[in-house]
Amino acid sequence: MIARSRHWCTIVPVLLSPSLGFVLTFVLTSFTAAPTLVPPAPPTGLVFPYEDEGACPSEGCTYGRRFAARPLTVRRSRDAGAAPAFHVGAGETVDAVTGVVVTLRPGRARVVAPIDVDGVRLAKGEHLLILRAAGEGGFRLWAHGRPVDVRRDVAAGSLAVLSEPRTVWWVQVRNRHGETGWTSDPDGLR
Repeated sequence: MIARSRHWCTIVPVLLSPSLGFVLTFVLTSFTAAPTLVPPAPPTGLVFPYEDEGACPSEGCTYGRRFAARPLTVRRSRDAGAAPAFHVGAGETVDAVTGVVVTLRPGRARVVAPIDVDGVRLAKGEHLLILRAAGEGGFRLWAHGRPVDVRRDVAAGSLAVLSEPRTVWWVQVRNRHGETGWTSDPDGLR
């Protein structure tokens, strides 16, 4: 009991010393906090929204002469809030000149069996970004630093779709007066 008392007697003054306070402050504050989990950045060269100019993502998709299945407002620019360029009445004929598929949020896929796609070898377990639909059940993916297209028959059994992309398809149309503008309602054109 006496030895223990002497031990505590020497520790108590040390705990009260200013130099120990400095040392404890330094030691306790020098530990780094656990790293913050940050979602992974998009791969190099890929920026969202991603714009795929000239894309025609639906099955059997082509641009050319169309008629309006319903009344459409055609905008001056690819922006839902843009001023109207002109209106198209139901049944009116227009030319679909080109299109742009804008990927607002990519989807995700996982390779479940190795495949070769558009000149790129995809290994089992790889995670890929889905940029947009590519018609007839296919996809445009981001793989190995570039966009690649995969057909449905190639993807079947090789890719597991984890989430769908969120996209907007803008179609540039020209009316019979030569005016051009954009619509994000391609289903309104037949």
